[in-house]
Amino acid sequence: MTFSLATITPSLSNFIWSLLWGGAVIGAIIGGMVVLSQTDKITRS
Repeated sequence: MTFSLATITPSLSNFIWSLLWGGAVIGAIIGGMVVLSQTDKITRS
């Protein structure tokens, strides 16, 4: 069973795009947290 862009339903397309954008947002948040944790060295006692 092969998928082509011509047979994708709009709802499936929206679902795939929401997954991609969700992954991008989560990746950006994690990346930002890593950068902050690297640059903001807090001394914990």
